[in-house]
Amino acid sequence: MSNTSKEVLDNMMNNIATYKAYLMSNTVQMRKFVKKWRMPLISGLISIIILYIFFSKIYNRETKLTRHLIRARSSFVLESIADNKEVLDNDFRLCDFYIASSYRSFLPGNQYFDIVSADTIRTILECGVRYIELDIFPSSFCVNSAPVVVSGREKGLWHYSNSLSLDVAFKTIKDVAFNNKTTINIREPLFLYLNINANENYNLLKKVADLVDQYFGPRLTSTNNKYKDIFPQTPIKNLFGKVVIISNKKWEKSPMEELINLSPDGESFDKITMRSLNSDQVTDNFDKRELTEYNKRNITRVYPIYNGRSSENYNPSNCWLTGCQIVAFNYQTSDAFLDFYLDFFKNLSMRLKPEPLRFKPFVYDKPPPQNPAVSFAPIKHSTPFYSIVY
Repeated sequence: MSNTSKEVLDNMMNNIATYKAYLMSNTVQMRKFVKKWRMPLISGLISIIILYIFFSKIYNRETKLTRHLIRARSSFVLESIADNKEVLDNDFRLCDFYIASSYRSFLPGNQYFDIVSADTIRTILECGVRYIELDIFPSSFCVNSAPVVVSGREKGLWHYSNSLSLDVAFKTIKDVAFNNKTTINIREPLFLYLNINANENYNLLKKVADLVDQYFGPRLTSTNNKYKDIFPQTPIKNLFGKVVIISNKKWEKSPMEELINLSPDGESFDKITMRSLNSDQVTDNFDKRELTEYNKRNITRVYPIYNGRSSENYNPSNCWLTGCQIVAFNYQTSDAFLDFYLDFFKNLSMRLKPEPLRFKPFVYDKPPPQNPAVSFAPIKHSTPFYSIVY
């Protein structure tokens, strides 16, 4: 090996040794630095992650989740059936209409482990919805606890979200649903479905009844028991500006009993005037003709099935084709089905069902006059000498 090559090799080895020593020195310094500032670095990283989650997922969450509704609301040209000449000139009944309906109207996001918001109720009403659902629980295990709107489970009174005072929820509904500055169709009836999970807490039921009367008393409809049996066939003109109270059957022998107009829970499935079915029960119904005939004189509420926390929608066409009036949708979920649903109700919150899906009593034509020649009526024959009837 030449002297030149040997010198180059020695220089390379010296450079490598110098760089290795430099790395070792820097590594030791880095370790000392990390050891010294380890906790502040970890705390800073965790803080950045928390801030990111807060501003992207939590902060102003209601507005972010309902942004699609706010956009859709601007394209609505709502009219009221109370000003519709066809409705005013005919005797259409409640069961003759499709109703823009919201499922679990207090949730802007997931079905549980999420938030409850009065602003969501406000936005949904401003989009023309006239059917609102509220899940009502006691705020605690105390017998005198206040009623709250919350996502939860009745067994064990578990709460899976934050809670909203029922007083605030009712006030929001009253301030928006019948305010001509925010809602055009204020004369149309408003339907409130109260899913009461009270564990037979009479005091809670009384508080719910008092709040219903406080906020909607002048707008409540007749509570005559005989009237309840035929409520779906009430002329729609009699319900203009009214509030219709619907509830699950957990209010018997309480003040709520005098306020309920409809309930999907009855002693006999064939006798009740309102049914509650999930979307699969309607889609996979083996006797759609029976359901269609039922809906000509009664009411069916359809609600979505959700898997886990997610809020999913379904094809409403199958429900409308069988005459189901209350097809409740997850307004918080922006998907193709919701776009179709919003387009269906963008001009009217209550749409008249097609004539074949409405009940029309069978009327016989007036029979022609009887031919006297074939009559069996007695005939009297008289002469100057006798009179006989045969």
